[in-house]
Amino acid sequence: MTTSIVTDNSYVVGGVDFQRIHGQPGVGFYRLNISVKFLMQFATSPDKGQNILKDITGQLVIPGHQNVEVPVCRMLKISGDEIIKPDENRQYFDINFEAELDRQRLYALEEIRQNGDFWLLFRIEANAHSVNDVNKWHKAKADIRFQATQSDWNKVLEGMKFRKTILLEIPSPDEVDHPDYSDAVNFLTSAYNHLSNGNYRNVVADCRLVLESISPSFDQGGEISDDLKQLLKTDTSLTKDQRLARVNALLIKLTHLAHHTDDASKRTEWKPIDAQSILAMTTSLVRLASGIDKSNNLN
Repeated sequence: MTTSIVTDNSYVVGGVDFQRIHGQPGVGFYRLNISVKFLMQFATSPDKGQNILKDITGQLVIPGHQNVEVPVCRMLKISGDEIIKPDENRQYFDINFEAELDRQRLYALEEIRQNGDFWLLFRIEANAHSVNDVNKWHKAKADIRFQATQSDWNKVLEGMKFRKTILLEIPSPDEVDHPDYSDAVNFLTSAYNHLSNGNYRNVVADCRLVLESISPSFDQGGEISDDLKQLLKTDTSLTKDQRLARVNALLIKLTHLAHHTDDASKRTEWKPIDAQSILAMTTSLVRLASGIDKSNNLN
């Protein structure tokens, strides 16, 4: 569906059609691309009004989210004519825009769309002038609304290698070098697939299977004390928050070794894999703590 390009003095310059949205990976960032096609009116006489465009930019927003328009990013034109000036032989112009997104902004978009479809608005802005008054420029804009389906947006994320980046932040064991962890890797893969499809309960359930499969690897730590068993005692009445509190308590005990200077602390050697993994666990608990609903302990 063609959207009209209208100037601030109410002239219709032409039309623009949305073509496609896609993603590309970058070094430390993710690139979002939008392609559109302009259809410009060819002026056959001086009284046809504005029909020349230049200084074309774009802005991507989420329309009507919680009754407000939420900006996503400014987009710059990366290819196409600097000045769009139609003639008898050419009235169609392909223009490509791009923006660089960081991980935090993509996570925010994921929170909004909730692994489903969502609407986007691409606002194109430019300067336009009339063929009979080249010194009088007017602001022109066109708002293109389009729906990014779950399938479409997943392809954008795949193009950015966003899913792969999430997996590589904490590398999973290689099944060739560590065949004993093949079950854990398969359960992790299943969990990530459920996450992509919005099946959050199945994600957590698969994580339980992962943890059970790797439990034998920690047997060298010795038998769990009775005090710790009491702390970990499972009761069907325990809420999600209460169980998370126990996880937090155990992680405090683990990090205690690096925070003090007793004999056990001095004997402990910390390696890069320890620092990276404990930092990831701690960061996850911070995110969980900030999202806990203090008014509801029945989740």
